[in-house]
Amino acid sequence: LFQVVDFSPFLASAGVKREASTKDIFRLMIDSPASVLASVKSEEKYKMFLRRVAAHRPFRRVTPQIRDSPFLLAYSVSEDQTEKPKYELAAAKDVYIIDNSFFGRMFPVKRAPHESDLEDFYALIGSKYISKEVNKKYDVEKLRDGWHEDPETGEEFFFVKNPALGLWACKSRFEARDEEEGSATKKAKVE
Repeated sequence: LFQVVDFSPFLASAGVKREASTKDIFRLMIDSPASVLASVKSEEKYKMFLRRVAAHRPFRRVTPQIRDSPFLLAYSVSEDQTEKPKYELAAAKDVYIIDNSFFGRMFPVKRAPHESDLEDFYALIGSKYISKEVNKKYDVEKLRDGWHEDPETGEEFFFVKNPALGLWACKSRFEARDEEEGSATKKAKVE
């Protein structure tokens, strides 16, 4: 990553550093993250640099250059979650911090490493917590099992309050119950 030479008092007097500073490493990570990752040849070593930068932030404020640079490690998990997560470099806005495991399993997003110090650093840079990004569109307490229509889009959707039972549900049971509820409502109106 950096050119290494035998260190001597002469080099020290000329201003050569014994080792790269966190600021030097961070500047390289921002300017050319792919070449830094290629130089260190491992995800774990790159993550070590991220930990160092997170622990000793070499900047006073987050600039657009820092926020938009794809220097953060992001992980993608396969749909069935049987394979080892794949990593890639991404900008903060493209990475989510998984603070809700249910949402993490439900949505295939690029994830921050699951380490509290790195999660805090990713949030500082501009990554979002997944729980704050998921919108609640329907009040599931008020929905009943069966077909519904989205009032905004007109799109139909099928709702099952207990998904485990929904795997065994028959459409005819819902239709029969809808007819029973409909006739009970009609009787109530007549009386």
